[in-house]
Amino acid sequence: MTNNIIIRKDVFSLIKQLSVIEITFFVLFFLINFFIVYEELENKSPLNYIIDTDVATLVLFIFISTLIIILAFIHWYLRSSISITSSSILYRRGLFLRMDVIDFQDIKSVSYKPSILGEYLHFGSIILTKKSNNKILRFDYITNAEYYINIIKKSIEYNNIDRPLSNEQVLEVIQKGESNSVEFKQTFRKDVKLNKVNKELEKAVMKTIVGFVNSKGGFLFIGVTDEGNITGLEEDYKTLKRSTRDYFENYLLQIFDSMIGREFANLISIDFYNIKGKDICLIRTLPSVEPVYLKFNNNEIFYIRIENSTKSLNVREANKYIGLNFD
Repeated sequence: MTNNIIIRKDVFSLIKQLSVIEITFFVLFFLINFFIVYEELENKSPLNYIIDTDVATLVLFIFISTLIIILAFIHWYLRSSISITSSSILYRRGLFLRMDVIDFQDIKSVSYKPSILGEYLHFGSIILTKKSNNKILRFDYITNAEYYINIIKKSIEYNNIDRPLSNEQVLEVIQKGESNSVEFKQTFRKDVKLNKVNKELEKAVMKTIVGFVNSKGGFLFIGVTDEGNITGLEEDYKTLKRSTRDYFENYLLQIFDSMIGREFANLISIDFYNIKGKDICLIRTLPSVEPVYLKFNNNEIFYIRIENSTKSLNVREANKYIGLNFD
Protein backbone atom coordinates (compact mmCIF):
# COMPACT_ATOMS: atom_id res chain seq x y z
CA MET A 1 0.00 0.00 0.00
CA THR A 2 1.03 3.62 -0.38
CA ASN A 3 0.61 6.52 2.06
CA ASN A 4 -1.45 6.28 5.22
CA ILE A 5 -5.18 6.87 4.78
CA ILE A 6 -6.97 8.93 7.43
CA ILE A 7 -10.66 8.20 8.06
CA ARG A 8 -12.75 10.65 10.07
CA LYS A 9 -16.17 10.13 11.53
CA ASP A 10 -19.06 12.13 10.14
CA VAL A 11 -19.73 15.48 11.85
CA PHE A 12 -23.14 14.09 12.85
CA SER A 13 -21.38 12.10 15.57
CA LEU A 14 -20.00 15.37 16.99
CA ILE A 15 -23.44 16.98 16.92
CA LYS A 16 -24.91 13.97 18.72
CA GLN A 17 -22.12 13.95 21.31
CA LEU A 18 -22.39 17.69 21.96
CA SER A 19 -26.16 17.49 22.23
CA VAL A 20 -26.00 14.78 24.90
CA ILE A 21 -23.29 16.61 26.87
CA GLU A 22 -25.00 20.01 26.68
CA ILE A 23 -28.40 18.65 27.70
CA THR A 24 -26.80 16.82 30.63
CA PHE A 25 -24.93 19.95 31.68
CA PHE A 26 -28.05 22.11 31.36
CA VAL A 27 -30.08 19.73 33.54
CA LEU A 28 -27.33 19.60 36.19
CA PHE A 29 -26.93 23.38 36.12
CA PHE A 30 -30.67 23.83 36.49
CA LEU A 31 -30.81 21.43 39.46
CA ILE A 32 -27.89 23.18 41.15
CA ASN A 33 -29.55 26.55 40.66
CA PHE A 34 -32.81 25.16 41.98
CA PHE A 35 -31.25 24.24 45.34
CA ILE A 36 -29.03 27.30 45.76
CA VAL A 37 -30.36 30.11 47.96
CA TYR A 38 -29.13 33.19 46.13
CA GLU A 39 -30.02 35.66 48.88
CA GLU A 40 -27.64 34.00 51.32
CA LEU A 41 -24.99 33.71 48.63
CA GLU A 42 -25.29 37.39 47.79
CA ASN A 43 -24.90 38.43 51.45
CA LYS A 44 -21.81 36.28 51.94
CA SER A 45 -20.06 36.86 48.61
CA PRO A 46 -17.70 39.88 48.31
CA LEU A 47 -18.29 39.75 44.53
CA ASN A 48 -21.80 41.01 45.11
CA TYR A 49 -20.43 44.56 45.23
CA ILE A 50 -18.73 44.10 41.85
CA ILE A 51 -21.15 42.03 39.75
CA ASP A 52 -24.79 41.02 40.03
CA THR A 53 -25.39 37.39 41.02
CA ASP A 54 -27.61 36.71 38.02
CA VAL A 55 -24.97 38.10 35.69
CA ALA A 56 -22.25 36.06 37.40
CA THR A 57 -24.38 32.94 37.06
CA LEU A 58 -24.91 33.62 33.36
CA VAL A 59 -21.19 34.23 32.77
CA LEU A 60 -20.31 31.04 34.65
CA PHE A 61 -22.87 29.11 32.61
CA ILE A 62 -21.49 30.44 29.31
CA PHE A 63 -17.88 29.82 30.38
CA ILE A 64 -18.45 26.21 31.48
CA SER A 65 -20.65 25.50 28.45
CA THR A 66 -17.99 26.86 26.07
CA LEU A 67 -15.25 24.92 27.85
CA ILE A 68 -17.29 21.71 27.55
CA ILE A 69 -17.82 22.32 23.82
CA ILE A 70 -14.10 22.92 23.24
CA LEU A 71 -13.03 19.85 25.22
CA ALA A 72 -15.71 17.69 23.57
CA PHE A 73 -14.59 18.84 20.13
CA ILE A 74 -10.92 18.08 20.87
CA HIS A 75 -11.87 14.66 22.24
CA TRP A 76 -14.09 13.95 19.22
CA TYR A 77 -11.46 15.18 16.74
CA LEU A 78 -8.73 12.96 18.16
CA ARG A 79 -10.96 9.94 18.68
CA SER A 80 -12.71 10.24 15.34
CA SER A 81 -9.42 9.85 13.46
CA ILE A 82 -8.74 6.31 12.20
CA SER A 83 -5.51 5.70 10.31
CA ILE A 84 -4.99 2.89 7.78
CA THR A 85 -1.28 2.12 7.41
CA SER A 86 0.41 -0.48 5.23
CA SER A 87 0.12 -3.17 7.93
CA SER A 88 -2.47 -2.10 10.48
CA ILE A 89 -5.30 0.16 11.58
CA LEU A 90 -4.59 2.76 14.27
CA TYR A 91 -7.34 4.30 16.39
CA ARG A 92 -7.90 5.94 19.76
CA ARG A 93 -10.33 4.67 22.35
CA GLY A 94 -11.54 5.43 25.86
CA LEU A 95 -11.78 8.64 27.83
CA PHE A 96 -8.01 9.13 27.81
CA LEU A 97 -7.68 8.44 24.07
CA ARG A 98 -5.42 5.43 24.37
CA MET A 99 -3.87 4.48 21.02
CA ASP A 100 -4.70 0.95 19.87
CA VAL A 101 -3.52 -1.09 16.87
CA ILE A 102 -5.24 -3.78 14.81
CA ASP A 103 -2.88 -5.81 12.64
CA PHE A 104 -4.36 -6.69 9.25
CA GLN A 105 -3.28 -10.30 9.66
CA ASP A 106 -5.39 -10.44 12.84
CA ILE A 107 -8.61 -9.36 11.11
CA LYS A 108 -11.02 -12.25 10.63
CA SER A 109 -13.85 -10.41 8.90
CA VAL A 110 -14.94 -6.95 7.75
CA SER A 111 -18.55 -5.91 7.34
CA TYR A 112 -20.71 -2.85 6.82
CA LYS A 113 -23.84 -1.86 8.71
CA PRO A 114 -25.95 1.07 7.52
CA SER A 115 -28.13 3.23 9.75
CA ILE A 116 -31.45 4.88 9.02
CA LEU A 117 -29.97 8.39 8.92
CA GLY A 118 -26.79 7.08 7.34
CA GLU A 119 -28.64 6.09 4.18
CA TYR A 120 -29.52 9.75 3.64
CA LEU A 121 -26.34 11.31 5.03
CA HIS A 122 -23.99 8.71 3.47
CA PHE A 123 -22.38 7.29 6.59
CA GLY A 124 -22.43 3.89 8.26
CA SER A 125 -20.55 1.53 10.56
CA ILE A 126 -17.42 -0.53 9.87
CA ILE A 127 -17.40 -3.74 11.90
CA LEU A 128 -14.19 -5.75 12.35
CA THR A 129 -13.78 -9.16 13.98
CA LYS A 130 -10.34 -10.14 15.29
CA LYS A 131 -8.92 -13.63 14.80
CA SER A 132 -6.99 -13.74 18.07
CA ASN A 133 -9.91 -13.30 20.47
CA ASN A 134 -13.03 -12.97 18.27
CA LYS A 135 -13.42 -9.45 19.63
CA ILE A 136 -15.78 -7.28 17.60
CA LEU A 137 -14.74 -3.66 16.97
CA ARG A 138 -17.24 -1.17 15.66
CA PHE A 139 -16.52 2.23 14.15
CA ASP A 140 -19.70 4.26 13.75
CA TYR A 141 -20.55 7.36 11.70
CA ILE A 142 -17.94 6.69 9.01
CA THR A 143 -18.55 8.71 5.84
CA ASN A 144 -18.40 6.49 2.71
CA ALA A 145 -17.87 3.46 4.95
CA GLU A 146 -18.27 0.96 2.10
CA TYR A 147 -15.41 2.63 0.21
CA TYR A 148 -13.08 2.30 3.21
CA ILE A 149 -14.18 -1.30 3.78
CA ASN A 150 -12.91 -2.13 0.29
CA ILE A 151 -9.59 -0.48 1.14
CA ILE A 152 -9.34 -2.51 4.36
CA LYS A 153 -10.12 -5.74 2.52
CA LYS A 154 -7.50 -4.91 -0.08
CA SER A 155 -4.98 -4.18 2.68
CA ILE A 156 -5.72 -7.55 4.28
CA GLU A 157 -5.04 -9.26 0.95
CA TYR A 158 -1.76 -7.35 0.52
CA ASN A 159 -0.57 -8.40 3.97
CA ASN A 160 -1.58 -12.03 3.56
CA ILE A 161 0.07 -12.46 0.17
CA ASP A 162 3.51 -12.40 1.81
CA ARG A 163 2.69 -15.40 3.97
CA PRO A 164 3.82 -18.61 2.20
CA LEU A 165 1.43 -21.54 1.92
CA SER A 166 2.35 -24.92 3.35
CA ASN A 167 3.10 -27.87 1.05
CA GLU A 168 -0.22 -29.37 2.10
CA GLN A 169 -2.11 -26.21 1.12
CA VAL A 170 -0.31 -26.09 -2.23
CA LEU A 171 -1.19 -29.71 -2.99
CA GLU A 172 -4.79 -29.07 -2.01
CA VAL A 173 -5.04 -26.18 -4.52
CA ILE A 174 -3.41 -28.25 -7.28
CA GLN A 175 -5.69 -31.24 -6.68
CA LYS A 176 -8.76 -29.05 -7.21
CA GLY A 177 -7.56 -28.30 -10.75
CA GLU A 178 -7.66 -25.19 -12.89
CA SER A 179 -10.41 -22.64 -12.36
CA ASN A 180 -11.17 -18.95 -12.62
CA SER A 181 -8.47 -18.30 -10.01
CA VAL A 182 -6.02 -21.18 -10.64
CA GLU A 183 -3.83 -21.78 -13.71
CA PHE A 184 -1.15 -24.41 -14.43
CA LYS A 185 1.86 -23.96 -16.72
CA GLN A 186 4.22 -26.86 -17.33
CA THR A 187 7.17 -24.60 -18.17
CA PHE A 188 8.12 -20.93 -18.36
CA ARG A 189 10.72 -21.08 -21.14
CA LYS A 190 11.34 -24.61 -22.37
CA ASP A 191 9.00 -25.95 -25.05
CA VAL A 192 9.04 -29.66 -24.21
CA LYS A 193 7.42 -30.58 -27.52
CA LEU A 194 9.94 -28.68 -29.67
CA ASN A 195 12.75 -29.27 -27.15
CA LYS A 196 13.90 -25.64 -27.28
CA VAL A 197 13.32 -22.25 -25.64
CA ASN A 198 10.07 -20.66 -26.74
CA LYS A 199 9.46 -16.98 -25.90
CA GLU A 200 5.72 -17.47 -26.45
CA LEU A 201 5.64 -19.49 -23.22
CA GLU A 202 6.98 -16.48 -21.30
CA LYS A 203 4.27 -14.37 -22.89
CA ALA A 204 1.63 -16.94 -21.89
CA VAL A 205 2.71 -16.75 -18.24
CA MET A 206 2.67 -12.94 -18.25
CA LYS A 207 -0.69 -12.93 -20.02
CA THR A 208 -2.16 -15.07 -17.27
CA ILE A 209 -0.78 -12.73 -14.60
CA VAL A 210 -2.36 -9.74 -16.36
CA GLY A 211 -5.67 -11.60 -16.60
CA PHE A 212 -5.58 -12.36 -12.87
CA VAL A 213 -4.72 -8.83 -11.71
CA ASN A 214 -7.42 -7.33 -13.96
CA SER A 215 -9.94 -9.73 -12.43
CA LYS A 216 -9.99 -11.05 -8.87
CA GLY A 217 -6.42 -12.30 -8.52
CA GLY A 218 -5.37 -15.93 -8.47
CA PHE A 219 -2.71 -18.65 -8.32
CA LEU A 220 -0.38 -19.42 -11.20
CA PHE A 221 1.70 -22.60 -10.90
CA ILE A 222 4.77 -23.22 -13.07
CA GLY A 223 5.99 -26.81 -13.18
CA VAL A 224 2.51 -28.34 -13.22
CA THR A 225 0.72 -29.73 -16.30
CA ASP A 226 -2.83 -28.86 -17.30
CA GLU A 227 -3.93 -32.16 -15.75
CA GLY A 228 -2.36 -31.26 -12.41
CA ASN A 229 0.72 -33.50 -12.71
CA ILE A 230 3.85 -32.10 -11.09
CA THR A 231 6.75 -32.05 -13.59
CA GLY A 232 8.94 -29.47 -11.83
CA LEU A 233 11.18 -26.68 -13.06
CA GLU A 234 14.15 -28.78 -14.10
CA GLU A 235 13.59 -28.23 -17.84
CA ASP A 236 13.46 -24.47 -17.30
CA TYR A 237 16.50 -24.55 -15.03
CA LYS A 238 18.50 -26.07 -17.90
CA THR A 239 17.80 -23.04 -20.10
CA LEU A 240 19.29 -20.60 -17.57
CA LYS A 241 22.90 -19.76 -16.79
CA ARG A 242 22.38 -20.99 -13.25
CA SER A 243 20.00 -23.78 -12.28
CA THR A 244 18.77 -22.18 -9.07
CA ARG A 245 15.52 -20.86 -7.69
CA ASP A 246 16.98 -17.37 -7.22
CA TYR A 247 18.16 -17.14 -10.82
CA PHE A 248 14.80 -18.40 -12.07
CA GLU A 249 12.96 -15.81 -9.95
CA ASN A 250 15.25 -12.97 -11.08
CA TYR A 251 14.74 -13.89 -14.73
CA LEU A 252 10.97 -14.13 -14.24
CA LEU A 253 10.95 -10.65 -12.65
CA GLN A 254 12.95 -9.25 -15.57
CA ILE A 255 10.31 -10.51 -17.98
CA PHE A 256 7.60 -9.16 -15.66
CA ASP A 257 9.23 -5.70 -15.66
CA SER A 258 9.47 -5.61 -19.47
CA MET A 259 6.03 -7.04 -20.30
CA ILE A 260 3.91 -5.71 -17.42
CA GLY A 261 5.87 -3.10 -15.47
CA ARG A 262 7.82 -2.88 -12.23
CA GLU A 263 5.18 -0.54 -10.77
CA PHE A 264 2.85 -3.54 -10.51
CA ALA A 265 5.34 -5.81 -8.74
CA ASN A 266 3.50 -5.32 -5.43
CA LEU A 267 0.58 -7.25 -6.94
CA ILE A 268 2.49 -10.54 -7.08
CA SER A 269 4.25 -12.86 -4.67
CA ILE A 270 6.65 -15.57 -5.88
CA ASP A 271 7.27 -18.70 -3.81
CA PHE A 272 8.95 -22.03 -4.50
CA TYR A 273 7.97 -25.44 -3.16
CA ASN A 274 9.55 -28.84 -3.34
CA ILE A 275 6.73 -31.30 -3.98
CA LYS A 276 7.56 -34.98 -4.46
CA GLY A 277 11.22 -34.09 -4.95
CA LYS A 278 10.53 -31.49 -7.66
CA ASP A 279 10.63 -27.70 -7.53
CA ILE A 280 7.54 -25.79 -8.58
CA CYS A 281 6.91 -22.05 -8.64
CA LEU A 282 3.73 -20.42 -7.33
CA ILE A 283 2.90 -16.85 -8.37
CA ARG A 284 0.09 -15.42 -6.26
CA THR A 285 -1.59 -12.32 -7.66
CA LEU A 286 -3.83 -9.64 -6.20
CA PRO A 287 -6.52 -7.71 -8.07
CA SER A 288 -5.28 -4.34 -9.27
CA VAL A 289 -6.97 -1.01 -8.54
CA GLU A 290 -6.11 0.20 -12.04
CA PRO A 291 -6.05 -1.44 -15.49
CA VAL A 292 -2.94 -3.47 -16.32
CA TYR A 293 -1.81 -4.23 -19.87
CA LEU A 294 0.54 -6.79 -21.42
CA LYS A 295 3.25 -5.07 -23.47
CA PHE A 296 4.45 -7.25 -26.36
CA ASN A 297 5.88 -6.32 -29.77
CA ASN A 298 5.05 -2.61 -29.29
CA ASN A 299 1.43 -3.45 -28.51
CA GLU A 300 -0.52 -3.20 -25.26
CA ILE A 301 -3.21 -5.85 -24.76
CA PHE A 302 -5.84 -5.94 -22.04
CA TYR A 303 -6.65 -9.39 -20.59
CA ILE A 304 -9.16 -10.64 -18.06
CA ARG A 305 -9.91 -14.00 -16.53
CA ILE A 306 -13.07 -15.78 -17.73
CA GLU A 307 -13.78 -19.15 -16.10
CA ASN A 308 -10.53 -21.15 -16.42
CA SER A 309 -9.00 -19.23 -19.32
CA THR A 310 -7.46 -15.82 -20.02
CA LYS A 311 -9.14 -13.73 -22.72
CA SER A 312 -8.11 -10.50 -24.47
CA LEU A 313 -10.63 -7.68 -24.94
CA ASN A 314 -10.85 -5.30 -27.86
CA VAL A 315 -10.85 -1.53 -27.26
CA ARG A 316 -14.62 -1.21 -26.87
CA GLU A 317 -14.86 -4.23 -24.56
CA ALA A 318 -11.86 -3.10 -22.51
CA ASN A 319 -13.25 0.42 -22.05
CA LYS A 320 -16.58 -0.96 -20.89
CA TYR A 321 -14.92 -3.44 -18.51
CA ILE A 322 -12.62 -0.76 -17.08
CA GLY A 323 -15.54 1.60 -16.57
CA LEU A 324 -17.44 -1.05 -14.63
CA ASN A 325 -14.59 -2.51 -12.57
CA PHE A 326 -12.09 0.29 -11.89
CA ASP A 327 -12.69 3.59 -10.12
